[in-house]
Amino acid sequence: MKQNFSLTMKNDSPHELLIYDEIVDNNSPIPEYQYGISAEQFQAEMSKLGKKDEVNILVNSGGGSLSAGSVMYSTLMNHQGKKHGYIMGRCYSAATLPIMACDDVTIAPLAYIMIHNPLPFMFGMYSPDELRKYADTTEEARNPVIDIYANFTGNSKEQISQWMDAETTFNADDAVKHKFAHKKAPINQLNTPKLINCANPKFTLAMSTLFPKTKIFEEQLKIESDTPDLTSALGAEVDALLVERCLRLRANS
Repeated sequence: MKQNFSLTMKNDSPHELLIYDEIVDNNSPIPEYQYGISAEQFQAEMSKLGKKDEVNILVNSGGGSLSAGSVMYSTLMNHQGKKHGYIMGRCYSAATLPIMACDDVTIAPLAYIMIHNPLPFMFGMYSPDELRKYADTTEEARNPVIDIYANFTGNSKEQISQWMDAETTFNADDAVKHKFAHKKAPINQLNTPKLINCANPKFTLAMSTLFPKTKIFEEQLKIESDTPDLTSALGAEVDALLVERCLRLRANS
């Protein structure tokens, strides 16, 4: 089981499902997405629940694959039990879709939601006709996403479309104002588990190298002993892509 995605089964409901990484398709060619959460993983964890079990969905994700996010949305919509969404940090792009399937959504004060138009990812060489086909397919994928946001928030499709065109980020207050979340609440008031060992190990390693004195990463470095490649964690060579990502985060913090 990946440390950044887990289902905590409790004797009394609700159970708790963490989504703390990118949302990916299986066998993704993108290096940064080879450590994420797939639709298959999500469905496998959800299948452990009883049909009417209550579940908390905790999200801190930069998004990823629209198709995988759509599967997560459909899986949650088909679950008969109550679903409570908690936006703990980032809830961007495809990561918003499982949240839209929840019965109620709480957002932490420093958390954000971001919505935008679908973006195609392509490798190889393509003719003009093939590129136009990709553009048309991407445009068609946009409409169902607009419908999902409009149905959840009650905002008009025209307004949702404008927000997506502008790649809009909502802080906690704006998310509640525009009905992407039902309420704002401090994290210490949320009934959630202690969030340790939820990060991508390589990403945590890169972050701890850049922020060696940051308390949260000292906590996250308490990674389970069954991760042998982290024996000499701080001395290991860090993937340049992850370092670049960490630097972007530090610049925005």
